[in-house]
Amino acid sequence: MTFNVVVKPAKQDLILLHAILELFGRASGLKTNGNKCLLSPIQCNLEETVSLVSSFPGKLDPFPIKYLGIPLSITKLRKVHLQPLVDKIGNCLPTWKSNLLNKAGRAVLIKSKLSAIPIHTAMAVEISPWIIKCIDKRRSFLWSGSADARGGSCALAWPKVCRPPELGGLGIIDLQIFWVCVANAMDVAREN
Repeated sequence: MTFNVVVKPAKQDLILLHAILELFGRASGLKTNGNKCLLSPIQCNLEETVSLVSSFPGKLDPFPIKYLGIPLSITKLRKVHLQPLVDKIGNCLPTWKSNLLNKAGRAVLIKSKLSAIPIHTAMAVEISPWIIKCIDKRRSFLWSGSADARGGSCALAWPKVCRPPELGGLGIIDLQIFWVCVANAMDVAREN
């Protein structure tokens, strides 16, 4: 079982968390494996970090870290940290037998997987325009079943494809518009 804990590195809080984990271990029969624990202090001075390491066995894991496949950082992420996201989507395309799928089948794969991966990441980190451009190989996959397609292969303009089915589209999420919505929602949440 995996879980994350965010705690202030005050001695009282660390003692209380240790006691909670002990009680959980007694009740469930599960114990904390110190060899698998990773500690990522945020804005901790040396004394607080030493207190954290002495209270919880584990390895120090400085930021940026990965959680559920998403890179997290206390500073702005660089392209190198987000490249695995682009690679993950790019690696899906060759494994699918696209020549055996019709356009409807490819549309289902785009909606279910190729759109879900960046949406999952966008909920936690800022997705830059260059990532969206790299990810949007979805267009080519939809029309030609490959990573590259020319304008003549496209049966419909991408903005029309991204419309809901009720408006004549395929209901594929437009990642650029989606990211603007997520960024605005994050700004509103920060203000409140």
